Amino acid sequence: MTSSLEITGISPQSHQLRERVRMVSELKTPVCILGHPGTEIDTVARMIHITGSRAEQPFMRLDCSIHSSESLQRRLFGVETGFPADDAPAGCALRWAKGGTLFLDDVDELSLHVQKNLVDYLKSQDRLAIARQASQVTGGWETSGQQVEQEDVSIRLIVASRVDLAEMVQTNQFRGDLFQYVTRNVIAVPSLKERACDIGLITESILRQLAVKEGRHPLQLSQEAFDRLESYDWPGNVDELEDVLARVQAVERGTTVTAEMISSWLATPETNTETEPEGLSLKEMERKLIEATLARFGGHRERTAKALKIGVRTLSGKLRDYGYPPRGGPGSNRRAA
Repeated sequence: MTSSLEITGISPQSHQLRERVRMVSELKTPVCILGHPGTEIDTVARMIHITGSRAEQPFMRLDCSIHSSESLQRRLFGVETGFPADDAPAGCALRWAKGGTLFLDDVDELSLHVQKNLVDYLKSQDRLAIARQASQVTGGWETSGQQVEQEDVSIRLIVASRVDLAEMVQTNQFRGDLFQYVTRNVIAVPSLKERACDIGLITESILRQLAVKEGRHPLQLSQEAFDRLESYDWPGNVDELEDVLARVQAVERGTTVTAEMISSWLATPETNTETEPEGLSLKEMERKLIEATLARFGGHRERTAKALKIGVRTLSGKLRDYGYPPRGGPGSNRRAA
């Protein structure tokens, strides 16, 4: 996903998405963002935060798909129960994000146990909010021997999913009470195919960001290259578009991108299994990208691995297969041709 905190485009879908973000940004109730893989879900979540009154408060994103149930329990609450204790680690999400926004990405990956704890916590926050609203006494309102301060320390909850949560409720994989709670406000992020007329503007935006990142002038796409981008279905949506453009920029040293350069990185469906596909094989394209990136970083393996989003050991293994000397050996930092 690009680092730009905006929805680029002039299509009706883009306008509607921006308007929907504006409408929910000041609400205190949860927001559920739905979309296909590769759509701008993360961007939408951050836009909701920065366009609302909580913009100066913490924004914490927790990817539920990369943690175990036990890890998510600790990261959310810091304890085994559904309520952060006073001595719970200060870094646990429900304490750290108070007053700001907590974004649970891939919320469908939460285990039923953590879902229950989350529901219990959210309901307790609702009761506390009602008590706070009922208090009109300056300096706070005392209840059960404890003072409820007037400062808003509630959490704005945003969740996201790339699967059908309603179907998961039907199959008992997602709690119905949590579903009802988080889907009070729903934002559907359109696929790139639905807003094909935005592809040109999105492409220019991505190329500018890549150029700034690499310290070079933005690449220019030929009209045929633009036509090729617009005719493609983009099953991976904006993420796939950015990935293709990043690969082209890593390999090509010229100033203009042609349709052939674009096509070599696009995933094409197998229309005829008896006909051998033209162009580079997957392994050849991978080697071309790795060697071009290595050359761009002057043979620096750590920076190359980071740019390719792979481990240094993985990179070194592939370079060894290509005939490069072992890491640290003579000629190991040679420039790739």
